[in-house]
Amino acid sequence: MVIYFFRRGDASLTCETRLDPEGHGFELVISEDGKTRSERFEKLPAMLAREHELLHAWRALGWREIGVSLRND
Repeated sequence: MVIYFFRRGDASLTCETRLDPEGHGFELVISEDGKTRSERFEKLPAMLAREHELLHAWRALGWREIGVSLRND
């Protein structure tokens, strides 16, 4: 599991990659200022491609990465 932490002004954003707790596959969980949404993927390459796309877009929009947490849950 990887959790990315971003900040832009007073706003905060996190993106967590993890195994899908409801079955097979993977999940991206995005939380921005108290609102959470998730995206599910059957295959790891698809999730990694989406993760890369989101991280690139957020950085381009002025989000600053303030930390990364790696966990083996």
